[in-house]
Amino acid sequence: MSVPGITEGQACLAAALKYLQLGLSVLCVCPPDHVGVGKEHGKSCHNPGKVPLGSWKLWQDQRPTAQNVRSWWTAHANANVGLALGPVSGLVRIDIDGPQGEERLTEIANGDLPETLEFSSGRDNGGRGLLYAIPGGANIRTTNKSLEIHSEIRLQAKGAQTVLPPSRHESGRRYVWRDGCSPFERKAALMPKWLLAAMMPDARGSDGKPIVLTEGELISDGKRNSTLTSFGGTMRQRGMNRNVILAALRTANEEQCDPPLEDSEVVKIADSIGQYAAGKLPTVGKIIKAEPPVIYSLQYLLEQIIP
Repeated sequence: MSVPGITEGQACLAAALKYLQLGLSVLCVCPPDHVGVGKEHGKSCHNPGKVPLGSWKLWQDQRPTAQNVRSWWTAHANANVGLALGPVSGLVRIDIDGPQGEERLTEIANGDLPETLEFSSGRDNGGRGLLYAIPGGANIRTTNKSLEIHSEIRLQAKGAQTVLPPSRHESGRRYVWRDGCSPFERKAALMPKWLLAAMMPDARGSDGKPIVLTEGELISDGKRNSTLTSFGGTMRQRGMNRNVILAALRTANEEQCDPPLEDSEVVKIADSIGQYAAGKLPTVGKIIKAEPPVIYSLQYLLEQIIP
């Protein structure tokens, strides 16, 4: 007896192997009809066509091999293909849900939305996904859930995954790359600065109060990257160039980071910050009137950390 969707599943396998060659951490995702997924997955999955089959935590930090990928589709010949977001693939996603999402994105981006990797999701309301490249050294928020801007836009990084073309949507449509905007035709554009600001970690303590460094206070492991990024961002907004920022970050790293970061990491932070124009960063928090958890702008965080 043949498995429904096997032809589509093999197209997804072929695409998965090509995505893997591009350095993306691909995933095997359940088909929209749930045929062949097993009783356990069938009972627990509330998003047919969108959920990875089996544990995928490992693939958030390392890419699978071609052998891994082929074995997944041997077990699930009709599966969709997905992508683990974050540093492992070097990408984050903006998930736009229909006309309301488009209106909200226009408001928030304020014209700063570089053309990048883009695909339609197959939803009835015309949703789409935009994939942007993470700047080198940038400390992007890890999330096991999407960072929601109302319900029309979701910002996704490590801990989240996205379905990719040519997967099938529950609506019966396929996910499709926009002409000229697939990873086989172009590279992902760098995250625009408003998106980087929205996806920076919230620089606050467990008590919810801003973290303020005292003179000579050591910066512990786990906070070094974000704190140096904040320091460098403050300098960039005041017009300092990349070389001046790097020199200052190296000094702060050696004198206050415990233990210091590798110099290559400090260089990445300075290079990342230097890619953005000097000047005041967008105050995303004033545009997005969201209930907690609040998304704070990078500018706001910098002012709290470095007076």
